[in-house]
Order: sequence, then structure tokens, then C-alpha cells
Amino acid sequence: YFFTVLVFAMVACEKENLESITPLASGEDALTALHLKQKNSITIVGQNDPTMDIEAVQEAVDEYDYVVLSGTFDFGEDEATGGVEITRPNVIVTGPATILNGAKIMSSPIITLKAPLSIYAPGVEIHELVFNNDYDGILVFAEEEGQPVVISGNTFNVNEFGVALGISATPGGIKLLNNMITAFYPYFAIQTSGDTEIADNDMQDCFECVFIFG
Repeated sequence: YFFTVLVFAMVACEKENLESITPLASGEDALTALHLKQKNSITIVGQNDPTMDIEAVQEAVDEYDYVVLSGTFDFGEDEATGGVEITRPNVIVTGPATILNGAKIMSSPIITLKAPLSIYAPGVEIHELVFNNDYDGILVFAEEEGQPVVISGNTFNVNEFGVALGISATPGGIKLLNNMITAFYPYFAIQTSGDTEIADNDMQDCFECVFIFG
């Protein structure tokens, strides 16, 4: 099923093109994932290993504005550590890459998910990632004003009773564009604010494909 929902949508921000990329030196106990950076961007190559992948991606989104993920990442099954939190505004994360598993308990005052990724700031963009796990997808709880959160060109394959995107408190707005989503609730939003645009998404096997309350 294809769904389009448009509520006075806003425009997403753009990033500058990446130039040449040079490797970072690794410390004695550094992750074996390959780190490449130029200016305020970094590329992380997945190792398909939770002991390396989670920390590598978390450090990247904590320190860089433009994060490229490449290859396959495994975020494991740990409810305390098995996920990444984006807490800075305007961070862009893009693939192509696959994220396996991810079961960290991610919470807002209204929604709690077991998920590989959470977004707690406005202006964050997620592009060209494949999420494959037995739980949920992404929690978005961005209380501050700012640019819209953009989820575009991704694939979500989550638990048959799972939530692909759990959304609340988005005064900057949210855009869900051109994603392929297989989930019980592809889009589950409670008490959101700001403009919402949901367009050109392929949603499959859903009980209620777009749920918006409050």
C-alpha cells in the first residue's frame, strides 16, 4: 500500500558535498571499524559485530554532522546497550548500509520501544539504511524547535507486532518519504506537533499503517 499524508510540510536542510576522505589513526584499544573523515564528516564501515559497531556509530553521531555508514552493522540484543541515540540537532546519517538487530530500550514520556536507533533532536536525517530486527525501528522524540526530522529512502523489516517509527514531540516537523516498511505499525505518532509529511512510502503487513493521535 502507498500512503501520502501532507500537513503543510517544511523543507529539509541540505549538506555540502563530501570531498576527499582520509583515514583516522586508531588508538591502542580503538575499534577495528574503519574511520574516515574530512572536515565534519566521517565514514564508518560495519564489522557485523555489536562489540564494535554500536560504539563506532555512537561516537560518530556524537562528534560529526554528516555520518556515512557502509556495509553491515550488528547492534545486538542487549536492552541496555543495543542501540544508538542521536542527541545533537541536524546530524545526517546515510548509507547504503544494513543494521541488524538492536534492542535498546528507547523511551519518551509517551512511547517506549526496543529499537536500534533513537532521535532526540530536530533536523536529524536518516537516509538509505536497511533495518532488520525482531523488535522496533526508530524512536523520534525531538522537543526542541528546529528543522524537521527526515526519514527517507530506508527499508524497515521489524517484528510482526512491532513499530517501525514511534513519534512524539516534533515541533520542527517530520518528513517520512520513499521508505519501504513492513511492520504492524509503520508510523505510530502520539502528541506530535509541527508539520508532518508522509509521502510515497510502501507500507506492508500493517494493522494500521499510519496512526496519529493528538
